[in-house]
Amino acid sequence: APTVILPTSVVATEDEFTYIEGIEIDDIDVNQTDGIIEVEIIVENGVVSLGDLKGLKFLVGSDENSKHVVFQSTLENAQNALLKLGYTSDKNYYGSDDLSVRVSDLGGSGEELDVLESFSETVITVIPVNDTPEVQWYTDKTILEDEEFTVDIRSLFSDIEDSELIITYEVLPEGFSYD
Repeated sequence: APTVILPTSVVATEDEFTYIEGIEIDDIDVNQTDGIIEVEIIVENGVVSLGDLKGLKFLVGSDENSKHVVFQSTLENAQNALLKLGYTSDKNYYGSDDLSVRVSDLGGSGEELDVLESFSETVITVIPVNDTPEVQWYTDKTILEDEEFTVDIRSLFSDIEDSELIITYEVLPEGFSYD
């Protein structure tokens, strides 16, 4: 029967690529017959990227930036692909994500139609980062000369973490005032 060993936990940083080390798969029966195995990888709040792609046949997803990947290959090629498995959280996501890995021998255990599988899951803890506030300027605003135009400047700035923003200025252009 195939086996899957995942790290007990993984720590990643929001929006940054992280290698996941310590993934091991094996199957003594398939290894002896040089047969084909199937590997399925699923994450919910990010994407995974595989390392060495030699000999992989993708059934679902692709080699990089996929939430759900299924591929078939020899055991050796699958092991090489998982050796450099990478993870990136969804944009601005932080918290927990589950990494699920399933390996099937596709009946390569020597018994016809005797498909054996192994499944393992681990938690990826995604640590938040302080994101830069965003500015949304007015575009194409026309006013007449000597006409007054009022803007609540606080409405032009936002912060994904909902932190309190402090707005400072050194010099205002001529004709501008700030309350």
